[in-house]
Amino acid sequence: MAAEFVVERFNNYVGYFDPLKCSVERFRPWIRFLNEQSIASYAITASVDLKIEPLRLLCLTAVVAEDMRSFTFTIYDRQYTVTKEIFCQVLHFPLDNFVRFPTDPELVQFFSSIDYQGNIVLPRLNKGNLACEWDLFFDCLAKVFSNSTKNNFTVITSLLQNIAYAAVYNLRLDIGTLVWDLLIRRIFNYTRDIETGRKVKCFYSRFLSLVLDHVLSDEHKTLFLNTPSQVPAHTNPLIYSTLSTSSKSGRRPLVPQSYLREILQPQLPLLFIEHPVVASSSAGTSVAPPNTMALQF
Repeated sequence: MAAEFVVERFNNYVGYFDPLKCSVERFRPWIRFLNEQSIASYAITASVDLKIEPLRLLCLTAVVAEDMRSFTFTIYDRQYTVTKEIFCQVLHFPLDNFVRFPTDPELVQFFSSIDYQGNIVLPRLNKGNLACEWDLFFDCLAKVFSNSTKNNFTVITSLLQNIAYAAVYNLRLDIGTLVWDLLIRRIFNYTRDIETGRKVKCFYSRFLSLVLDHVLSDEHKTLFLNTPSQVPAHTNPLIYSTLSTSSKSGRRPLVPQSYLREILQPQLPLLFIEHPVVASSSAGTSVAPPNTMALQF
């Protein structure tokens, strides 16, 4: 009996990519930055139809390599291979010339600089403790990249912390490997789900569909052209009006680096006030910013 298969609907969203449709003007530059000018912009905005049958065949026939750096799957007697490098190329993640990941003290400094309210305990950060602009920033990252569904999007996981750091400071962190490690673990577990008769839930279906579009032969693309598909979930624009009217709407967000500041400043009537930050002295290529700037409305 074939395993039951479903595409997880509330995972791997398409980022809300039309700033002009945002009812709150002050949020528009932040949306534009995420979707047009950040290191993760393509992964956030790339949309594709989720073809159910090739996704099903991928998930039910996938075999993960021992080193977890690739997997194979079979469609009608033809085997395909997907490597971590192919995945990163398809999602337009940096492929080389990486700088090191931030240390825990650097991440703590980052969240302090953006006015995180409460104790900064990295495994237990919650976007509800941030100003509205940063709340929507992490909401978008969570809906696109989290290895979870909508019930857990308030948590700022280690993955989201590093992607945000790379985006805000414009750093070539190896974020592709971080996402790949979560994806490949999901694919690895499908074998166990099949063996135990559990439903196979396809996570990261949008990313996998983009990979399928890249690796499938023209013959197989044509074969699946008119087969059933789903539209990936999109971020609901209502979140912006909800955040704007929330009790924390008057709090002042902070922008911690010149790259983001230079993008946002021309688009909003902001007054920037310099705020020095102590750079980390940890070993390795320095990724700590020389200063932060506060956005005052």
